[in-house]
Amino acid sequence: MKINSISHNGYGEMWYPFSFENQSRFALIRTESCDEIYSFIHLLEMMFAVVNQKSVYFNHLPRKKIDTRKGTQCTIKFETNKHKYCLERYIISNFSIETRLTKEETGIVYNNDDAISILKKIIRPKIITNETSYYQKSSIYKAASYNEMKNMEKLANSISTSVGIKAKLRLNYEGRWSVFGDDLVEEFNSKTMIFPSFLQLITNLSQAIMKRRVHGYCEPILTCLESVILNRLETSTLLYQAESIANTEQIDLLICFDCDKSESLVDAIETPRLKCYEY
Repeated sequence: MKINSISHNGYGEMWYPFSFENQSRFALIRTESCDEIYSFIHLLEMMFAVVNQKSVYFNHLPRKKIDTRKGTQCTIKFETNKHKYCLERYIISNFSIETRLTKEETGIVYNNDDAISILKKIIRPKIITNETSYYQKSSIYKAASYNEMKNMEKLANSISTSVGIKAKLRLNYEGRWSVFGDDLVEEFNSKTMIFPSFLQLITNLSQAIMKRRVHGYCEPILTCLESVILNRLETSTLLYQAESIANTEQIDLLICFDCDKSESLVDAIETPRLKCYEY
């Protein structure tokens, strides 16, 4: 699957209309805050979810009990090896009350449960958010052997070293990543119980490379990067590395990040800034 465009009329902290088109394997979306990142990633999760369709439930509710002002209309255009699709969903809270999937070559339209049935057959993106955990689980690819485990560990540490990060990553047989060798990172990890997002990105890149090389494919990866711990140069270097890996390994990768430390160093799709709404 390759995502070609996304548009929505506002959701959560990303309450403003936003849209973008993408023709490459690698895309960066730069927001003004981390909260906007999480809202956008959560919206994408609901767009590709197959267990949140509640049209029948909402159809039996009195209209006065449905607050349509809180609804979000989102459209995603994507393509697979065989077809091009347009996915449209109307979302209220965490539920989709209307889903439409159009096969663009033929104009065939699937609605609600029929659309969900088609979505289930498609290799959907892997959407990854920060985990509240001291460890990071392998969610893209779990090593099937000792050699694969060690190769993924080496890949991750090679990326980390190339960015200039002192922290070392370790992968165990259960597919869990841990970090050591950097006091600042270890302190952040122990205080927040959150695996740093830049290390999460590095471990995800390592898993994606291994899955692509072992199985010949890897689903698109949608993830985020927070501007904490890393400085501007390190953040930019990591993003350039991610772009190089995406192009070299033929992996579709979309990264959302906030703009605190990389304002002028990285080209990205910009979300509207709040000042544009000020009078």
